[in-house]
Order: sequence, then structure tokens, then C-alpha cells
Amino acid sequence: MKLPPVARLLPHEGDAALLDEVAALREDGLSAWFTVRPGTVFSEPDGSLAPWAVPEVMAQVVSAYGNLTSAAAPSRDVGLLLGIRSCRIEAGAFPAGARLRVDVTESTREEDGRGVFNCRIMREESVVAEARLTAFQPDDPWNALEGQVS
Repeated sequence: MKLPPVARLLPHEGDAALLDEVAALREDGLSAWFTVRPGTVFSEPDGSLAPWAVPEVMAQVVSAYGNLTSAAAPSRDVGLLLGIRSCRIEAGAFPAGARLRVDVTESTREEDGRGVFNCRIMREESVVAEARLTAFQPDDPWNALEGQVS
């Protein structure tokens, strides 16, 4: 199966889209590449990626996986990050130009669209960050939030 470009899988545009390409789709997860680029909304003044942006990178891979494996054709549906657990980051910041691989593995999925994902960011063969994310991809995200947002 030829994997579509990231732009077809994420609702993010411009410098908010952090992923470069989808590397591999597995039955239980996805791997993707990203390069730390200066000038994004997540960049530090020196062009590095701040540690606080690590869950966003992971969440974008989770989103791409959800949109690739949805019942419909690959899409750009909206998903929601509900929680972050057990987040461990080895690096203080990721330097501009670093090329990193993000691996996400789905550990559970509920019928209502909630899922738990084990995520890790690799630099070469070393794990530089890992976390467990809980995400929610409802059939209709706007109706799912009705009455929840003020």
C-alpha cells in the first residue's frame, strides 16, 4: 500500500504541521519522520524544538494513524488529545536540523473513539522521548464537543 502524503492526513497546515512523511503503517501503529525546523510555532528562538512540544509531535502521528485507519478513505479529520501520561524526555531541546522518527503503537481502542497510544521518539537508535497518550477521534467532532466548550 502506498502511503499518502502527510498533508492528506492531518488537519494542520503551514508551520503547525510538524511531520515530514509517514514511514510505515503497521496493524497496531504508525511510524513517521520529522525534521526539527526553525520558524515554526513550536520553535525556540535558536530554531530548536522545545521539550513542551514533544506531545504535539506524538499527537500528530496518532492523528495520522487514526485518519489512515478510519473506515473512510484517508482523511484530515479532527482528533482531540485527552491526556498525557508517563512522559519522559531525554533531551532538553531538539536541535534545528535533527531528523527524528516517531513510533506510535495503539494499546487500546474504545467503541466511542477513545484510544491509548504508546509513543516514542527515536534519534538514530536511541529513544529520546516517550509517553502514553490518550486521544479521542469521534465520528463528528463538532457535535461531540457540543455543550463542552464555553
